[in-house]
Amino acid sequence: MRISRACAVYIPASILLFVASPEAESIPRDSLGAPVIRAVWASAPPRLDGILDDPVWMEAVRLDDFYVVDYDRPPSEPTTVFLACDSANLYVAARMGDRYPGQVRMAETKRDGQYTNDDHFAIHFDIQHLHANSYLFIVTPRGTQATTIPDGSPSKVEWQGDWLAAARVDSAGWSVEMVIPMVIFGRPAGPHTIGVAAHRWLPRLQEEMTWPNMGRVRDDTKTGNWEGIVWPVERRRPALMPYIVAERVGGDLSTYAGADIKYTTGSGLTLLATAYPDYRNIESGVLGLDFSYNEQARADNRPFVTEGAAYYPESWIFYSQRIGEMYGGGKVFGQLGRSRVGLLTAYDRNRVVHTAGKWSWQKSDAWNFDQHMAWRHGPADAPHPPGTPMATDHLMFVSIARFTRQVGDREEHYSTQGGFTKTASDTANGYDFEFHWNRHVGNGTHGYALGGRILSNGFIPVEGLLNPADAGQRDITASIEWEKRRERSWFNEVGYWAQLKYSERLNGDLYHKDATLEGWADVTPDVAMALNGKAIDRPPYVDKTLYAWVGWNRRSFGHEGGIEATAGKVKGTDYRFVSAYQNTRIGRQTFLSLSAQGVRHVYPVGHVDRPLGGTDDRYQLIGTAQFDITPEHAVSGRLIEGTRGLNGYATYQQVLRRGYDLFIIVGDPSADTWTRRVALKAVVVL
Repeated sequence: MRISRACAVYIPASILLFVASPEAESIPRDSLGAPVIRAVWASAPPRLDGILDDPVWMEAVRLDDFYVVDYDRPPSEPTTVFLACDSANLYVAARMGDRYPGQVRMAETKRDGQYTNDDHFAIHFDIQHLHANSYLFIVTPRGTQATTIPDGSPSKVEWQGDWLAAARVDSAGWSVEMVIPMVIFGRPAGPHTIGVAAHRWLPRLQEEMTWPNMGRVRDDTKTGNWEGIVWPVERRRPALMPYIVAERVGGDLSTYAGADIKYTTGSGLTLLATAYPDYRNIESGVLGLDFSYNEQARADNRPFVTEGAAYYPESWIFYSQRIGEMYGGGKVFGQLGRSRVGLLTAYDRNRVVHTAGKWSWQKSDAWNFDQHMAWRHGPADAPHPPGTPMATDHLMFVSIARFTRQVGDREEHYSTQGGFTKTASDTANGYDFEFHWNRHVGNGTHGYALGGRILSNGFIPVEGLLNPADAGQRDITASIEWEKRRERSWFNEVGYWAQLKYSERLNGDLYHKDATLEGWADVTPDVAMALNGKAIDRPPYVDKTLYAWVGWNRRSFGHEGGIEATAGKVKGTDYRFVSAYQNTRIGRQTFLSLSAQGVRHVYPVGHVDRPLGGTDDRYQLIGTAQFDITPEHAVSGRLIEGTRGLNGYATYQQVLRRGYDLFIIVGDPSADTWTRRVALKAVVVL
């Protein structure tokens, strides 16, 4: 987007807006100090071209009292936001002043891509007006859009609901216009008040500007209250997202299909059903080689899982990858007043029924109550996580109460948690109780935390990620954190974090005691580093490790790099781990990435995992290349050379605002070595 002489036509119009629109200082505030915005009805929709010369912006409410909370001062450059609405849409415009428009950053072209290093403007809508779970709509100076759905959603645009935006760079900065249909939010018809906040990121000065000023410890009760918006009466129809896969492995050809169907009721509840959901053809991240006592989590991209994910239990209670290949399932979720409800059930190909539910009640801005449930029913010989007993029925229930208090620049959180597990064969009956307290003080520059937990011997969540070895223990944890930010200097941010944890078995034997000290610094805006020392007495092992990390080119989109290393004693072995990566972007369309990992364990003679002793070396090298044909079409390839052999695959991806999303994969991303496989997957929303 080059600056042209045509800019002179609309810059005066933008300046006129600043004079003619209502003054930000005239916006009233409620008893908590939050701004109150009266809805302004647009006489006509704007023409989306990024030029703020439409009548709607002359009529709109104007917000320009932005603040830089990190540095506790007003912004270096002005920002003004305009809000209006009609019977179908919310209208947003923003004018970002910049004395150096030639330095505006706008590298990303793909929707929902890596926009964070670009200049960008974002508007937050708390649709439920409960001071939580905001929708986020982001636009860069190039007009690239990104969306954050607070409760989770598949990436297919038509499934989420589409919105429109346009941006323009000129000699005085840049501007943006946005049209957001209310149908995206699925709210009941009638008048509503929603929470609203805005922020602008100016990477040239490393400034994040926010409206309104909610403090470094973000106080969501101070977001603006946009009153008088009337949600339309909608004729709701189900959305169907079928897919079809054709796959050839070696000489064998197979095809299969499935679908998801979604319907949102007039009360705001969403009903979702799935048949034969498929996720084997979606690229998943390659798990790292670094040692962990716990199971590593994999992302789950199945639409049935990602839609409304925040309405379901946390992964330590219910880990969706426990549901393998499934025949089908259903779920319901939504907001009913101050209650959030979600219930999911699925039947997999091992004849196991998986059920999970969550009920949350927000009594007030200070009090929240959550009830979590996970239940597994299936044959006793069905596959299950290693080290866990299996029964035909396994139930887990957890109740959590949270209280938050804001006093000046201090924020305190209190929580208590209780739960139990129950199995049909009494092999995993147990209970859990814990409490937590933490405090942030002084614009978030330092904080404290304290917590404790008791888990009985039988508390084992078969559907969750909690390590079975953690059952039968009680612990107490204390931590302290401090950080300091400086403007435009070396060591832009420095901080440290320290934690002490002591845990013993219920019979009084030591389980583990940990001491961790970590320091970090932004050496410059482009270079950061961290150092971590840890000592863990975990009988029969004493782990002592030193960890270091350095990252560079952090503000240079597509050229980021970093290296990390860990050395010391882990699980009775001499341990070394090194990982490094470097990204390179050639022009705007070609992206290259190279990463390497290596790990070494030196086992002494008599070690439980390797009685004869010896050395175990593993490594993996990953090279990735991607070429963006257009923002909606891309080809990519990846080679993975590792201890187990060489694997590789190539993909073509078509992701459209409307129409068929198409994935073609040659090779198998999940295999250890090269596999002769070609798969095609097409997805559409009807």
